[in-house]
Amino acid sequence: MRETTMGQVDGAMKLGVVLGLNVGRIRRAAGLNQEDVARRALNAKGKGLTNQQISDLECGRCVNPTLALVERVARGLGVGADVLMDRAAAGAGVGSDESDGSDGSTNRE
Repeated sequence: MRETTMGQVDGAMKLGVVLGLNVGRIRRAAGLNQEDVARRALNAKGKGLTNQQISDLECGRCVNPTLALVERVARGLGVGADVLMDRAAAGAGVGSDESDGSDGSTNRE
């Protein structure tokens, strides 16, 4: 496999990048901040995530996210885990208000 731009491997976005783009897009559309999502992303014991974990996920620093993490974040956003893993939706966010369009980088909160 060969890594290209925008966190892609052989032309397909990596899961961590897809999740990050979708989490940020959905969070902003819902009018939530990262702290809101972190607090709502509860595990079975009722413990939420940290703001840093949400930030890392949105910025693509969570390279190998677990299914449990994806499910918790989805719960925090009020969507299904499948929505967060939707590559087409993540690609649609590229070049919109999340990107300045010049170098493929994204502008996130």
